[in-house]
Amino acid sequence: MTSKNDNPSSIAAFHETKLTIGIVKKIAAATMPVREEKYCLPMAGKLRSAGFRAEIYPDQAKLQKQMKWADQRKVDYVVFIGEKEMTEQVLSAKNMRTGQQETLSMAEFIDRLRA
Repeated sequence: MTSKNDNPSSIAAFHETKLTIGIVKKIAAATMPVREEKYCLPMAGKLRSAGFRAEIYPDQAKLQKQMKWADQRKVDYVVFIGEKEMTEQVLSAKNMRTGQQETLSMAEFIDRLRA
């Protein structure tokens, strides 16, 4: 049995309608920005390799400002990265259309995006 992802036309349609993922950091500016970047950059790379657009908010800023940035860019999902996510090797993802937020592994998140 094949899944919808095994169908070449389905794969082409998936890549034509790429979702945009915005990655924001929950940690305040004074704390470990280098550690955040080391966590976020590979995450963005994995999302891009899976066929999604992924952007990381470029500066240290309050979460409200980062969410405004994501809204202006019309991202489909915002991924929140904070101390908990880095420690547990997970991500918190918010669907910007529905407002639903959940904590997932990277593999689970990619599977959810492809569903």
